[in-house]
Amino acid sequence: MLAESREAGDAEFVAVSELEPEIKPLYDLIRDAYKNDPIAQDIVANLLDASVRRWPKPLRKFLRCEKSECKLVDGLLYFRNRIWIPDTPGLRLEVAHRTHSAGLPMM
Repeated sequence: MLAESREAGDAEFVAVSELEPEIKPLYDLIRDAYKNDPIAQDIVANLLDASVRRWPKPLRKFLRCEKSECKLVDGLLYFRNRIWIPDTPGLRLEVAHRTHSAGLPMM
């Protein structure tokens, strides 16, 4: 009898878990947004090019910071040790919502 009730409960659990949407990690959402953002692509290209000592003029006007203040770590752009979030519709709101509701940074 106990085995039968477990099997029924397992079936309900499987059915519910299949309905829940998979939530993509924030870091992955940010990396994906970089791929679709021309400014992020320019920043990454210039950070990876060791021969470039300063930002090109259009980037310099936009960023208003030195190249030395930025770095690329594990596919994420950091500005003064903070992750740079591109201006992608809904992404900044999603980051704020998840970090504030979870109580843990970027989890």
